[in-house]
Amino acid sequence: MTTLEMVEKLREKANVTYDEAKEALESCGNDLLEAMILLEKQGKIRPPQSGGYYNSKQGSTSGDGYYQYGYHGAYHKESPASDFFSRLFKLCARLIHKANTNSLEVRRHDKYIIALPLSILIIFIIFFTSITIPLLVIGLFFGFRYSFRGDDIEKTNFNSAMDTAADAVESIKDEITNSFPNNRE
Repeated sequence: MTTLEMVEKLREKANVTYDEAKEALESCGNDLLEAMILLEKQGKIRPPQSGGYYNSKQGSTSGDGYYQYGYHGAYHKESPASDFFSRLFKLCARLIHKANTNSLEVRRHDKYIIALPLSILIIFIIFFTSITIPLLVIGLFFGFRYSFRGDDIEKTNFNSAMDTAADAVESIKDEITNSFPNNRE
């Protein structure tokens, strides 16, 4: 790469003037990374936002440099795959946190029975679907009412849907009870 191309590349990466880039490259023997470090030390560019610092790797001939994080000396270059997995991990952590802070509350005749964190409910539904769903439905026929509690979930319409389902089951029970002549008194 010619010196003019290197000056232009440094100008783009460091957002400095042509003269500043040329002077930094000349004082660093046309090493782009060393010029970036020099400009950072002079206060002409800001250091990386993640708290690390630029450093050159021994034997580096590419001139692109490496990003050194912390004091361990581990060379770190962000890749799109690691960025994806980092965001995926953060999303999963947020979802697990929300599932642990919100709960399904079970009541019968307006008496509190239990509050089950949504994470436990989700696990039951995933692994024991054939048992969990029928038990929840049968519970409605025995007068149990379900509602969701928590900052995140109370803003939704889940509770009104749960009340509608419980009211529908109550009306079905009343119709069945009233349809048998022996049960009328």
